[in-house]
Amino acid sequence: MARIGVIGGGAFGTAMACVVRRQGHEVVLWAREPEVVGSVNSKRENAVFLRGVTLPEGIVATGEMAAAARGSEFVLLVPPAQHMRAVTASLQPHLAAGTPVVSCSKGIERGSCALMSQVLADTLPQARIAILSGPSFAAEIAIDLPAGVTLACADPVLGVRLEEAIGSARFRVYLSDDVIGSQVSGVMKN
Repeated sequence: MARIGVIGGGAFGTAMACVVRRQGHEVVLWAREPEVVGSVNSKRENAVFLRGVTLPEGIVATGEMAAAARGSEFVLLVPPAQHMRAVTASLQPHLAAGTPVVSCSKGIERGSCALMSQVLADTLPQARIAILSGPSFAAEIAIDLPAGVTLACADPVLGVRLEEAIGSARFRVYLSDDVIGSQVSGVMKN
C-alpha cells in the first residue's frame, strides 16, 4: 500500500481518489474549498461536486497542500487546466525531488497555449511527469463503473509502476509513450 496525494477536490479529483483508494492505497485529497474537506471527512461524500456518491472509507481530505504531498509515492494532479500553473506552483515547495506526478486535467493553458506537461515542466521541474487521459466521466468512475484510460509516460518503467498502482479490472489503464498525443486527444475529446 502506497501513500497517494490527490491535488484537486472537484468531481474528477474525488473520483480519482476513489480509484486509488479501492486499490488499497492511503489517500490524502487536497481541496481548496473548506466545505469539500468537511463533507469528505464527516460524511464520506463530496456534497459540493459529487453529490450522492458515497466515497470508499479511508479517503482523508485536507485544505493543506503540504499534508497531501508529504510522503506521497506519487501525486495525482486534478485541478482545472486553467488553474494548473497556480496550483502546481503552490505545490512545488512541498514536493520531494523525483516524485512522480500524474496530470489528470485535460486542456490547453489560455494565453501560453501550453499543454499540461509543459506547465508541469515549468512549475515542477523536480518531478517525473505522466499524463492520464481518456473518455471517462467522474460520476461513473466514482461509483466503480468500468472505464478505460491512457497513461502516457516517457519513462516506461515509471509507466508500468503507475499502471499497477492505479489500474484495476474496472479502471483499465493502457500505457503509451505518446505524452503529447494523449494530451491533444484529451483536449479534442472535451
